[in-house]
Amino acid sequence: MDPRDLLHGLTPRELVQLTGTSLASARRWVRSRQIPPLAKRLLELVRERDLGYVDPAWQGWKLLRKKIVCPDGNEASQGQIRAIRARLAQITELERALREPAQRELFPM
Repeated sequence: MDPRDLLHGLTPRELVQLTGTSLASARRWVRSRQIPPLAKRLLELVRERDLGYVDPAWQGWKLLRKKIVCPDGNEASQGQIRAIRARLAQITELERALREPAQRELFPM
């Protein structure tokens, strides 16, 4: 992404908050439109919200509106993601119960 696009609308003080750099460095970046590679990646992540900037395996996955959004558009909140382990345990238990003969009579397939 072009540094001008990354810096558009950001003040030096906002750059300091986002990147942890000094105010002098942030002013220099804005003035010169030159951004160090690591700061550029961080700003790309902030602007695009695409986790592929952190790890290529996550390309297309985004953080939007307090949810993670996968490339096909499905969304999950933090609570839903945290609940996955419990739901998997429930499914495992249900599958175990269904293998028992008495349960198969209750839930024919």
